[in-house]
Amino acid sequence: MKKIFIIMFFYVLTGPCSFANEVGKMSISIMPGISVPVAGEWTNSSLLIYDSYGPINANYGAKTSFALTGAVDYRFHKMMTGGIELGYDFKHSTKYTNAIKTQIFHLTPFIRIDRTFDHWTPYGVLGIGYYNVKATVADNSSANGYLGFNLGTGIDYELTNELSVGLDIRWHHIFSNNSQFGGAQPDINNIVPSVKFTYSFDI
Repeated sequence: MKKIFIIMFFYVLTGPCSFANEVGKMSISIMPGISVPVAGEWTNSSLLIYDSYGPINANYGAKTSFALTGAVDYRFHKMMTGGIELGYDFKHSTKYTNAIKTQIFHLTPFIRIDRTFDHWTPYGVLGIGYYNVKATVADNSSANGYLGFNLGTGIDYELTNELSVGLDIRWHHIFSNNSQFGGAQPDINNIVPSVKFTYSFDI
């Protein structure tokens, strides 16, 4: 993931291009995708339990969830846009039992660096902000807020002057393993690939 982002970032900065994106434009994007848990206890948390058959190593790590993200941004430079993003992971069930579910909401201001080559616009993006993690066990639920960030890359293809489609991949890291909000979650890491649909307009 890091290598892909670095290669894309330097290509955006150094490659030949024609600037198709105009300063002063706004864009609205919607990105359906999947949120894939990676790394640590968040994805692989084994606990020895006992049932009628004896001891079992139960994995309480999280499963993949459907994710949906929306974003609004403003182009203030020919290579840079800034905006705000809202996203939601609908249900990360645990691998051992579906009785435990985790839902994640994020609200993150972001900055994106991009460059247009004909109809193609590769980009790198960084967002930092608020993540709310809600865990439900049976009928009991609790929610805590945390600081987190997302880092990624993607590419858009311009269909018309207003519409584009693309692919986006993002790494989300949530600093949930701290006492600031009284949280007991391990740090959460998700990789989120998405399909991206964008409408742009002048203001």
